[in-house]
Amino acid sequence: MSQLKRSSRSAVLAGAAGLTLTLSACGRPVAEEECRTLIERYAELLVKDEEPGASPERVARVQSEARETAERNPKFELSECSAKVSRESYECAMHAASVDAIERCLIF
Repeated sequence: MSQLKRSSRSAVLAGAAGLTLTLSACGRPVAEEECRTLIERYAELLVKDEEPGASPERVARVQSEARETAERNPKFELSECSAKVSRESYECAMHAASVDAIERCLIF
């Protein structure tokens, strides 16, 4: 694996961890499956930002790795996501066009 791919993978996983830890708690919560979808969306945008020519297979692989890491690692607090993410924040994040925009939806 090239240095860029290792660096990119680490950035995606670290970003997804930070995303889950900083979710805001207000409004009607989303389902746990929606939380997984949100992590996948975040991972997709992060890969596309870091590797503009990333293949769909590469994006899918990174999304899968981010989802699996979130499910295994207690730092992600995936089980708490439903209680922390409002419907409004989720919808905002799912329509966001960039990683920064997703983070703004979930933090502010």
